[in-house]
Amino acid sequence: MPRKITVGLQQKVSRPNYGSIGAICQIEWSIDHDHPTDAQTLKRQISQAFDDCRHHIESQIGKTDAAETDATTTASTSTDAGRMRPASDAQIRALHAIAASRGLRLAEEVNARFGLDSAGQLTLRQASQLIDALKTTAA
Repeated sequence: MPRKITVGLQQKVSRPNYGSIGAICQIEWSIDHDHPTDAQTLKRQISQAFDDCRHHIESQIGKTDAAETDATTTASTSTDAGRMRPASDAQIRALHAIAASRGLRLAEEVNARFGLDSAGQLTLRQASQLIDALKTTAA
């Protein structure tokens, strides 16, 4: 009656937004009782099976990483265009008020942080970031 040897590996990698991907590899083979295998040969075969599984898993996760990177790049490019809304009037007023209360020149802050000429060129997100940053600036 043949003996059966099973070698397996699995790996799970976490992703942003509570996601994850995983890969599993399992190799199984039989050893014939009539043709005994010495311990060193058996160790070498098992080690090779683990190496093969490790390579397979790394390859699969690498393919998934590349596909996710492409998908993320495509998605962020298309959604960023939708997020490029200009700063609201209320944000611009808040920026002027905060900068004045701190004795700062708003145009200089906008230029230093974002390379823009005026607060009117900021996006909604940039204005929000600048409001937060200016609020933490000592007067």
